[in-house]
Amino acid sequence: AAKRTAVNPIEVEDCSAAVLEFANGSLATLSATLGAATQTSRLRFVFEHLTVESNSTAYEFTGDPWTFTAPDAERQRAVDGALADLPETYPAGESFAGQFAAFHRALVTGTTPPVTLADSRQSLELVTAIYHSARCGDPVSLPLAADHPGYRSWLPPDRAPPLTA
Repeated sequence: AAKRTAVNPIEVEDCSAAVLEFANGSLATLSATLGAATQTSRLRFVFEHLTVESNSTAYEFTGDPWTFTAPDAERQRAVDGALADLPETYPAGESFAGQFAAFHRALVTGTTPPVTLADSRQSLELVTAIYHSARCGDPVSLPLAADHPGYRSWLPPDRAPPLTA
């Protein structure tokens, strides 16, 4: 991972990039900048026989429209057929409103929430690993060990709070 303050006169990074390597050998790239001329967000997933892309509306990029593109007509027909069976809208809604509605439904019905504590921990470990990699320049493996310096703080080591009993 790498991070820089490269565009705006601010005291935190405004550009970042990370490369993730999964256990099966697949790769993912993540990037963010506060320096673009327009506010956009996008998800793009590239598989052997399918490319999936979100819309690019900032803060609403998980909503429709999505594009699902296969490399040939036969596979495209199969993809289109599978997508035709999906519901048009999400029952709980999208973005934060939808997530809170889904959390409420889980609390009321006693079902599993849309995001569990384990999911949250994995997300925080990923962000911790990215910050650590950007600081030290080395790859970081997940899950993080309990003695990883990132458990103490995301602050640089010289500014991190002392360990307490």
